[in-house]
Amino acid sequence: MEPLARPFAQLSERLRAQLLALIGLVSLLAYLGGLAARYPLPAGLARAHTIWSSMVGHSLAAFGVHAALYIVLMLLYLAALRLVQPLGSSRRVIMMIVAFWLLSSLSLLAVAPGGESHDVFDYIYRGRMLAVEQISPLAIAPEIVPDRIFYRYISWTSVVDTYGPLWEYTSALTTTAIGTVLDISGVRITNASTCALSPSMCLALMVSVTGYRLLAIGLTGLSGLLIAKLVQYRAPELVPAALLAWFWNPLLLISTAIGAHNDALMLALLLAALLVVQRQRWILALLALALALHVKLTAILFVPPIAIWLIWQLGWRGALWRGLAALSITLPLSWALYWPLGGWQTLPRMLEERSRYLANSVARVGYVALQDLYGWNQADARQATTNAATLLFLLVAALLLARILDLPGLLRRQRTLAKPASDHILWTSLCAVVLAYLLIGSFWLQPWYLTWILAPAALLPTSQLTRVLLPWYSLGALCSSLVGDFLFDQSRSAWTRTNQAGVVVATILLPLMMALLFILWQARRQASATRAQLSTQLS
Repeated sequence: MEPLARPFAQLSERLRAQLLALIGLVSLLAYLGGLAARYPLPAGLARAHTIWSSMVGHSLAAFGVHAALYIVLMLLYLAALRLVQPLGSSRRVIMMIVAFWLLSSLSLLAVAPGGESHDVFDYIYRGRMLAVEQISPLAIAPEIVPDRIFYRYISWTSVVDTYGPLWEYTSALTTTAIGTVLDISGVRITNASTCALSPSMCLALMVSVTGYRLLAIGLTGLSGLLIAKLVQYRAPELVPAALLAWFWNPLLLISTAIGAHNDALMLALLLAALLVVQRQRWILALLALALALHVKLTAILFVPPIAIWLIWQLGWRGALWRGLAALSITLPLSWALYWPLGGWQTLPRMLEERSRYLANSVARVGYVALQDLYGWNQADARQATTNAATLLFLLVAALLLARILDLPGLLRRQRTLAKPASDHILWTSLCAVVLAYLLIGSFWLQPWYLTWILAPAALLPTSQLTRVLLPWYSLGALCSSLVGDFLFDQSRSAWTRTNQAGVVVATILLPLMMALLFILWQARRQASATRAQLSTQLS
């Protein structure tokens, strides 16, 4: 039995549910007092590029308080994961889990976005480019139209958008919906770098930020519904645990209710694809997967495991004709989605621009170390580190898929060879590939990218990955943002680029590595105890 589970082992079901409600309430108060009260949204929007540390004086004491808040929230989440496990498929428990998620999400709407990410401002500006100006964000960089309202709030002025057309249309619809509340379609500014927003424009920005956040929250709720459907199909008693693993993770709450990241749309489509895979609607599954790719290209990580699973279920011939059928629909659909925004020819520029940037990854550490310590030029350092990370990831991912999905068995498959029946095999393979990418293959890593693995991991609520490893990995990712905000400002410029990159990556990985070592130590200890017991029985 896990040490953290022992205090709860003898508790009645009623007391477990009460303690779970208490954890939800304490977490909600922590979000309100620790984030909403300290980083109010109006103050965060008063100036462009405001970050949380600047709102509290860049003090190390404030850094300590904020890091302690994240640690407390994650410990509460870990306790909740252990409390919910034996509660079964109680409707009351499910309603409580959803209610506290929704209340926590709504409380975080009052938090300034800058400390988590400034991406929401780019969403707003580019959404207005398409909806109001009829300018394609996939073909035109914002610097071409710098006199529009909110320009000085965005971060990526000189590059085209890195997302797919399905997100651009969703963003434009969100902007249109916001426009029914606000009338700022004709606003221009005379000097984008210095002109202050009027009070009415500050209110407009606040409403716009809230609109995109509500979109992310709604999509996260949809993903929760899909997770419940997926888990209920095989193990309805695990639905509360799966929903809690998804909804109550502090990183997910902060990434959606504060960051409003469009990963929420991609994940909803990916979970929809898994649902129709489970129901064996293969062509629909491939189409849903293709739509996810038209939100963010990183959805391609889900393609190999699902493709191999399809072959296992249908055989090579059945998988091939269904793949071709889905492709015959996907290609014209993709062309139709891209054509109004500049067509497929917008992809090379986007990919080239995106490949220039490395952040918060092992590849980033190598990239800056080769330049700062060994004198490499920027282009050579980038090529060497990104190529090495890509090749290593592909190798590790191939080995993981070969092990989990039994690729040797698939290659020599005979008619009598049993096909895998458990959905858990597919979900485990998805988690393995995405985790390998996050740890090895991602050059540009941001904390909210962990939501990519939180979704399939929620389908495995009893696994050590979901109950132990991912909470600590999430804690490291959250704290890494604080390190960048609080420790690497101009007043502490003694930090070199190599030191900064190393500290950030260590902050992300250290909690995960410690949790993994603890699990291995515990497994070794249990194995030793089992051997000792057998030895005693034999003697």
